[in-house]
Amino acid sequence: MRSASVERRQSTKWWWVMPMYGFPVLMLLNMVMLAVLAVQLHRSNSLQSRFADSMDTPAAATMYHTRGGGIIAALLPIKFAVDHVTPYKDQARRGTCWDFSTIGALEQSYRKHGVAKGWLDSNEYVSFSEQAYGIEVMELCTGPVWRNSTEGGEVPLLYYLHKGLKESVFPTRVCPYTSSPGHDWDCRELDDAFVRKSNPLSFTVNDMGTFYDQASIKHKLVQSGLAMPVSTTLVSVQHMYPCVGKFLSNDPRCDAATCQLCPPELPMATCCVPADSTHGQNMDGEFLAHSGMQVEGGHGMVHPFNWYVPTQDDGLVDIAACLSDDSVQYAALNRQPLHLTCVDDAYCVPGRVYFAKNRTSYGDRMHVMCFWEYDPTDKSSKHLCLPPMLQETIARTFEPDEVYENDSDLCGFYFLPYDTISQVSALFQGFFVNSFDVKWAPQSYLANREKFPHLNYSLVQASTFTQHSPSRFDGPFPFAHKYKPMHRRRH
Repeated sequence: MRSASVERRQSTKWWWVMPMYGFPVLMLLNMVMLAVLAVQLHRSNSLQSRFADSMDTPAAATMYHTRGGGIIAALLPIKFAVDHVTPYKDQARRGTCWDFSTIGALEQSYRKHGVAKGWLDSNEYVSFSEQAYGIEVMELCTGPVWRNSTEGGEVPLLYYLHKGLKESVFPTRVCPYTSSPGHDWDCRELDDAFVRKSNPLSFTVNDMGTFYDQASIKHKLVQSGLAMPVSTTLVSVQHMYPCVGKFLSNDPRCDAATCQLCPPELPMATCCVPADSTHGQNMDGEFLAHSGMQVEGGHGMVHPFNWYVPTQDDGLVDIAACLSDDSVQYAALNRQPLHLTCVDDAYCVPGRVYFAKNRTSYGDRMHVMCFWEYDPTDKSSKHLCLPPMLQETIARTFEPDEVYENDSDLCGFYFLPYDTISQVSALFQGFFVNSFDVKWAPQSYLANREKFPHLNYSLVQASTFTQHSPSRFDGPFPFAHKYKPMHRRRH
């Protein structure tokens, strides 16, 4: 009882003090908490900055790792890209994505190691041969299972066949990559015993990791600083036209008694008609998730929505705005095509000039795109709208006269959103990322050729290139400049 009485008296005294000093005490506590939070935020930003800046240093290997070898999630940078990634290459129409992924990882590993050792300049890289690597894998896997083809390989073959491949990666100059199917074995230079015996490229694969979820992929990417090949199931999508408006008003496939039901993305109609000649190829360079996905490969990279749309300024309207010098200059400044040529005469007239006018969303990722049609023979023009089409179909209807090549040193890569990974993996599985612990022998580098006179470095030297990097990121319009500083425009 006494103890309880004391507690009550202490409690009573505390609440008696609070009305007198409560507000100053609360203010003091708030100030202390704000100071603690400020210190913590400063430390977090400082650690993150130090982490990103020191990934290539030995200290990074111990500073931010737990005892189990992982990285504390809170210390991961919000954005991260590995260094020394070599320029993209085009696999064309062959099923050699696994080949290119493997070679890309090996090129980055080789370059990273060479720069760290001082055997390569930071802007130098050596390009390896995908053609030769595919042949070497087939040599090790002859038999009916491979059908004498590089179709359908896997990135992990680098690990499982590493004893046979450790001296079987060749510089790209050994033979050209054949872009058309049916030429998987084409590389006569590999028949030369001297080329094989004198090849200086040599490596060992000490370990391979396989990761399936976002967290472990991010951890390994930041921890290793190495490029990691991505393997995923590609999907195709059957896009649909909704049975609304005049476009399909008389189509028997829109009969409610027998029609195909629309997917969830098209709630405005009950009946839908499948779009013709589409394979779900995406035009923006990324892979998108869709309720109608089916397992299949392939994607496209032509983007008709990048065509320049003239605006009606300076009193110029309609076709006059398209033909004005300002439109020509502004299209060139923005590196966008202005003049379009007819490719599919089912929708346009060859020999006439077309200018993009506008577009309206329609149906399932489809668009109604309109143009100005100009006849240079009699200088007449008219308004033309295509029926609802996917972007890829629009790109096959017209082609641009002006083509602005991307920077091949820096551009050309795809991106794969994590949301898409999650949805595709849940439906079809087949997604994983590999990491390889590769050790390159000193003989592999041109800088060490004097130590290995029995090896031939001519192919390595011929396959050594430089890759420039931008001095700074200047936003999405790096070529922009003042065109008419005294005249306000809406461009």
